[in-house]
Amino acid sequence: MSLSNKNTPKSSVSLKSSQAADPKCPWPAPQIYADQTEFPKDKCIHHLFEQQVQRTPHAIAISLENTQITYQQLNRQTNRLAYQLSTLGIGPNHPVAICVEPSLDMVIGLLGVLKAGGAYVPIDPNDPPKYIKHVLQDTQAKVLLTQTHLEHNLVSYLHHQDTNLICLDRDQWTNMQSCPDLGTPVTANSLIHICYTHSSTEQPNRAMTSHSSVCSQLYWRQTSFPLNKQDRVLQNTSFKLTPSVWQIFWPLLSGAQLALLQPNSHQDIDYLVERISQTNVSVIDLPPCSLRALLKHPKLEQCKALQQIFCGDASLPFDLKQQFLQRFTDISIQAPTM
Repeated sequence: MSLSNKNTPKSSVSLKSSQAADPKCPWPAPQIYADQTEFPKDKCIHHLFEQQVQRTPHAIAISLENTQITYQQLNRQTNRLAYQLSTLGIGPNHPVAICVEPSLDMVIGLLGVLKAGGAYVPIDPNDPPKYIKHVLQDTQAKVLLTQTHLEHNLVSYLHHQDTNLICLDRDQWTNMQSCPDLGTPVTANSLIHICYTHSSTEQPNRAMTSHSSVCSQLYWRQTSFPLNKQDRVLQNTSFKLTPSVWQIFWPLLSGAQLALLQPNSHQDIDYLVERISQTNVSVIDLPPCSLRALLKHPKLEQCKALQQIFCGDASLPFDLKQQFLQRFTDISIQAPTM
């Protein structure tokens, strides 16, 4: 997952030069491609987020429909959760399972786990029961974070485990007084998350990722395609998939705004276009098939703020590239070419 500046894909297509870096961003200003040694080796993701909170406390950090939360408000809520988790014994590298739908609760949960020193274990509510049971048993997580409407289905998996269940949209920690940053002794080598991927075998594959690995990738992104406080980044993939890591944390470390979608709506192209337009989304990640559908949408012209499209690791078909070039000259697209 780790990407340094030297690993920038040479076959990627860029149709627009990057925008200027924002002076209120904790990342250093990009100098073509800064050397790998310049990125913050000793920092964790939540440390960089806390730095950004100090720079832009009143800026909007996350939006979902008509709901918004500032950096300062987000930090306060994640600190409260972090303190609650620490009282339950969560510390460096302790796995904390989180099963939630896309929401403010999701981001609060992820950051709260990191601030407590733990590693989040994402579980999609739509995952098969056998998969969920295996993940919970394999990690032996002391805590499972979820939401009220999902609680009933999850309790059945915890009969033989000593696991504390916290509903992020209900429990008492939300009424706690403001807490300072916890300062848990975690390092860049500590785990940020433990993910399980479906495989052809009976058991899902487990992958563990460190803070330094994610920081390295996000540093490459920020120095190559700098975000600033005007940017809106859409989070449109399951939070257990690799792209979700940069979709969630990149904007929050850069002073930009994270735009969320309603649950189970990421494949609704009409809703996607509406959200991009109304929220002034400037950065989005789409596989080629979704990009093709987006280009055919009659209301795409209303997405006036869109500036950058990423296509992950999927190769961009030549005909799709040509369609894009013919229709847009002021939007860049980053993808390997076929």
